[in-house]
Amino acid sequence: MKDEERVCGDCGSIITPDETGARVSPTGWHCTDCAKEQEEEPMSVLAAMYNDVSSQIKTLEKKKDALKEAIYARLGDNLEATDGHYRVVRKVVFSSRFDSSKFKEENKELAEKYTVKTSSERLTVELAF
Repeated sequence: MKDEERVCGDCGSIITPDETGARVSPTGWHCTDCAKEQEEEPMSVLAAMYNDVSSQIKTLEKKKDALKEAIYARLGDNLEATDGHYRVVRKVVFSSRFDSSKFKEENKELAEKYTVKTSSERLTVELAF
């Protein structure tokens, strides 16, 4: 299957990029025919599902962090461990970052000359009342 193709979650047919009428829903992609058969989800249902999934992700991230700490505790001073099923390796990673705040402070004109504004979208879903 090509990268740009998707599979209909209802009938299993291939959805090509140029197929008009195909749509995505919380349950996956739907071809034109299957999309016509389904009713549009009300915004409140979509918003509630979005918030529910966001909450689940936050909960899972907390569990992941707790498991990471438990693994570090089990490793102790060791950098590597195995139990026959999994190999766990802890590495120290160094990185160099450009201090843009300090650069702007010390080189205001140059920073303004090379600063590029970009835009992105942010979705906020909350109860209206």
